[in-house]
Amino acid sequence: MSELGHSQQPGAALFQMAFVAIAILLPTLFWFIQQKVLSPISKFAFYLSVLSGLSSIMVGLFPADTHLETHLIGVFVLLISTLIAINLVLIAYHRSQKLKLSVGQIFFSIWTGISGLILLIIPKQSVKLFFNDRGSFHRPDLWIIPILEWFTFISVVCWILYMVFREQETERD
Repeated sequence: MSELGHSQQPGAALFQMAFVAIAILLPTLFWFIQQKVLSPISKFAFYLSVLSGLSSIMVGLFPADTHLETHLIGVFVLLISTLIAINLVLIAYHRSQKLKLSVGQIFFSIWTGISGLILLIIPKQSVKLFFNDRGSFHRPDLWIIPILEWFTFISVVCWILYMVFREQETERD
């Protein structure tokens, strides 16, 4: 995914702006969730979302082709903090006396957690080779790491959309 933000890519500015927008939108969602759940767990999830937002800025402003180390630190912190925050919300809802967990919330939280965990633990020698010698690197026909990156990204987006629409539904009730 980081290749989309390389400084030579035509859509790099859009990629970078999107990650800066995430820095505002993600903590906003978690703030609303925290206001609804009102627990120390949801408050911690909100603080983690702020950390996610700050690391998202790092991902957007420091492209992998020009600032690889800073970019990778941002990606790692963004992934870890977002995954933990999402699953803390699951726990906070579970422990809440007034809010009920839904099947969708459980599904999307677990999907996000598992896909992110697999992405974190999978060996990444091919990524190191790619970044160290892009000119001679032969991209596999089926490269599992980008697939897992997109799968994790899509799972986070699905969780966010689910939570937004779920909250809208509960507001109407």
